[in-house]
Amino acid sequence: MSNTYAKTATIASGETASDVIDTKGMALAGVRFPAAFTGATVTIQYSLDGTANMNTVNNAAGAAITFTKALNGWCAVDPYTFALIKGGYIKVISASSEAAERQIDLVFVSV
Repeated sequence: MSNTYAKTATIASGETASDVIDTKGMALAGVRFPAAFTGATVTIQYSLDGTANMNTVNNAAGAAITFTKALNGWCAVDPYTFALIKGGYIKVISASSEAAERQIDLVFVSV
């Protein structure tokens, strides 16, 4: 049985990057966008310590892993894709500057 953890990432008005989110040793499993989300997609940045070297998470081919917004709905994420980055910190990065403060709900699971 998996443990779960929910957290809200906040992107300030005019910005593209959220605050830093502690994964608490779990893998990302879901993303919910607010209805008024400005960006069409988001990427995830990862860091071991949450302060330095925040880097975009890429797939095996070297391309950024992106999530397309699903308005007022959840975007399911394969947690095994993010098993590598558990135990660190992430930021949610919008493809566009947000027109107002936005809150993105995140769900993490143990893997």
